[in-house]
Amino acid sequence: MLFVEILNSETQEEKAFKLQTLRLYSGVEEPQNQAQSSRTESSTTEESKVVLCSDRSVKSFADFQKSKGKEWKERVSKKFKGAKGKRDETKGANGEKEVAIFIGLVEWNESHECLKRKHGKRMALKVKKNDPPVVLLQKAVEKWKAYFSNCYDENEDYVLLLEDFKEATFLPGSTNEFFTLERYQQELGKDFKRITLFLCTQTDFRLAEGRATDDAETEDQLWDIGSDLPDPFYPDNNPSGSSKDGEDKEEVNMDAGPKHDVTNEHQINDDFQIAEAIQASLDNGFRDSTQELMTDTLITYNDHTSVIEALEQRVLTTEQFFLVVRRGIPFDRVISLWQRERKKKSPENVVRVRYLGEEGIDSGALAREFFADTIPQIANTLFPGGAPVDSTLYVRNETFRTAGEIVATSLAQDGPPPNFLDTVVFETLVNLDIDVRQLCSDKHLTCAERQILDTIKEDVSQHHDYIIEHGYTGIINEEHVDDILGSILVSIWNKRVLCLKEFKEGLGLYGLAAILSHSPAACKPLFVKGHIDDVDANYLAGLLRPQYSPEGSSRKLVEEKVVDHLQDFLLSLEDDNITGYSAPMAWNYEESHLQDKVEFAAEEQFHSPDLTASGVMGWLTGQRHREMNGQKVKITVKFDHECKIRNPNHTICFPYVGACGMEITLPTEHMSTYEDFRHVFTLAYCKGEAFARP
Repeated sequence: MLFVEILNSETQEEKAFKLQTLRLYSGVEEPQNQAQSSRTESSTTEESKVVLCSDRSVKSFADFQKSKGKEWKERVSKKFKGAKGKRDETKGANGEKEVAIFIGLVEWNESHECLKRKHGKRMALKVKKNDPPVVLLQKAVEKWKAYFSNCYDENEDYVLLLEDFKEATFLPGSTNEFFTLERYQQELGKDFKRITLFLCTQTDFRLAEGRATDDAETEDQLWDIGSDLPDPFYPDNNPSGSSKDGEDKEEVNMDAGPKHDVTNEHQINDDFQIAEAIQASLDNGFRDSTQELMTDTLITYNDHTSVIEALEQRVLTTEQFFLVVRRGIPFDRVISLWQRERKKKSPENVVRVRYLGEEGIDSGALAREFFADTIPQIANTLFPGGAPVDSTLYVRNETFRTAGEIVATSLAQDGPPPNFLDTVVFETLVNLDIDVRQLCSDKHLTCAERQILDTIKEDVSQHHDYIIEHGYTGIINEEHVDDILGSILVSIWNKRVLCLKEFKEGLGLYGLAAILSHSPAACKPLFVKGHIDDVDANYLAGLLRPQYSPEGSSRKLVEEKVVDHLQDFLLSLEDDNITGYSAPMAWNYEESHLQDKVEFAAEEQFHSPDLTASGVMGWLTGQRHREMNGQKVKITVKFDHECKIRNPNHTICFPYVGACGMEITLPTEHMSTYEDFRHVFTLAYCKGEAFARP
């Protein structure tokens, strides 16, 4: 009754507010239809009656808070628990929870002599928290092989490493608790998704472990040397100097002077014996390692192919020997640039070349082209006629030695062979220690030099200056002709040996000098002219690998016709006297240049192309010689049928050459006839030898 009286005595607004408060604490819900809950006095009275007639007791604030809080907690907890479970963990096939970690790859780095992480190679892996390391390794290898097959070696076994590149066998810092992912995560104190384990090959891991223990093993071996030495001598067999029989210390001190001298003398002898033993052990080890190196170097090679393969394996790929040169550079400048770079890096590294004013990026083709240009310069400048030129200047400024380094590097890195020596000169290069008394003009002089001696023998009086220049100091007449010829022979041989010694010093790069002395028969085709055939049209045509359109298509008929034009052009380079277009180092094409080809050729005389089969091969691949290592060169020929579609208004289109990739793309729309093919191909070849915009 108290509530009814209060409601009847208050104003309309106060009645509505208090009625709402009664609903809140009593649990009576507000009517759904707002029209039925108008704030009239009659409806208020009816609502109050509903409240009074209800048997439900009014809840206290604590009970209400507890019930609502429990309901809210249940709703929120279920929702949060479901969402979190989906984010953090999944269940495997057998109901065990799986977590996601990351797997990377580490490799042995020769320059830093340690394991290095391979950047950009990482992937997620779902595993169980209690999987042993063997299972983790198996899952990691399977997924790595599937997604990173280019970084997977089928012939290698892999180990699983922790983030400190230690093998995942025991937990870090423990020798009796085996590794598990769950315990490892607990010790690290970070989420599973932030854990990265690494794969490493057994070979690289053994290298890393060996490097870490090399110093300690070496030190142990040195100190183990003294195990067989005699024991140090001490007076009275008492190294401490104390009295065994309890003698007075003062007596010992009285005799300390002479005993100290004897002890020092024996100590010096002992140290000397230890030093001798250590030095002898080091000498033996040095001799053993030197013997192993000599044994490895003095392997007998059967042919020049095996020599090239051995040299290629000795190229260092960790760094680069980088040269920036200009096309048409003089030979002396090539030598000076090589010598300057030689002071910073060894030519045993991979040679990379950049031509000034050109946009080509060298990945092998430019270096091969550099060697193809430089080796003939060495032949013409230093070895004209197959024999070394008589120049003490080239000996003093190490031109011969640098030329030897270039020759060795060319053979090791796909360059042309130095087959410019005469047979006699090559035999002298193999064996520089010949007794002067055993010299013979037939065995030790070239054909040109023997002709000079024959001319002198016919008339000595006409060659006074030549005879004196070669060091003869006797009487010059017909009676002393044998002495004169013998003196000239010794002089020629001595000068030749001086130059060849310097040249052979340069050939010591990659161990080529030792191979040359031990296996001269295998090296002879590489150094003596006439043993290796030049590149001809048939050889070059045999290297072409056209990528034809499907069989039966009209495009394939056009492509076969274009390939026939290419072969006819290569044959015409040998049969006909084809003249090309002289060109500067860089040339920008304009339509007006095609109007008068004769005038154009007469105006620009900067560069004349090599219109031979070997020259075309150099344009396509960077090398102008036959392969030396037994690996067949393959030139991919592609065809462009859509140049008119891309640009309907153009009138000429040139072939596109990728020398590093050894491929050429021919525009078929502009090569339908042999005359058109010859004109477009010749123009492209003459103007496109350099890596510049045609």
